[in-house]
Amino acid sequence: MNLKVRFSTILFLTAFLVSCSNNNEANKEVEKVVPPESATLIFPVNGEECLEGNVISSSKSRLVFDWNSSANTDRYTLVINNLISGEIIETNTLENSIGVVLDRNTPYEWYVISKSDAIEDEVYSDKWRFYNAGEGVVNYAPFPAEVQEPQMGSTATGPVTLQWLGKDVDSETLHYKIYVGTENPPKTLFGTTSIQTLELLDLEPNTVYFWKVISEDEKGFTSTSPIFEFKTE
Repeated sequence: MNLKVRFSTILFLTAFLVSCSNNNEANKEVEKVVPPESATLIFPVNGEECLEGNVISSSKSRLVFDWNSSANTDRYTLVINNLISGEIIETNTLENSIGVVLDRNTPYEWYVISKSDAIEDEVYSDKWRFYNAGEGVVNYAPFPAEVQEPQMGSTATGPVTLQWLGKDVDSETLHYKIYVGTENPPKTLFGTTSIQTLELLDLEPNTVYFWKVISEDEKGFTSTSPIFEFKTE
């Protein structure tokens, strides 16, 4: 083998090794940026009364939350929202199950955030609602209504149709009182309906409107939604 051929061979081998090294590094980088997947919630069950848990007192019980482990996830944050007081409880865990002390006879919303130590991406699960059972409770108030349209803080065009989602753990028929106004909180009763939609006409342009929903079941138990808002064009 002459010197020229030997030198060419060395250059080829060097380029091949560098290429392989770069490919390995690229593969490592690809592995690092894989985000976690969302967790699948298991318990407490969505839209139901939760009768399980360890009773601590007449007002408190300890409830164990469960969800399926999600891929590419190193840790979780369980987020629980008290739908009456608005208090939010956040609990970090490495497992897919954890116990939390909650108020009894109270509606809650909960979800799980999946997190990875490799990247900053956070992935949210679905949001579920349930009633933590109370002592001797025969009927529960409806869940506070959830906004559907227009989205919170969005700009609405043309005639505005309010849409919300109302649920009741007792599966009773619900009626809704809708309050709308430019003041916060809104004080004007715009209408009463048994469906989950209401059209607003003759709104002022370039104006911020606030609205809320009071849900009432057949036995007269009520719940009040958060205050929603939108802006007209």
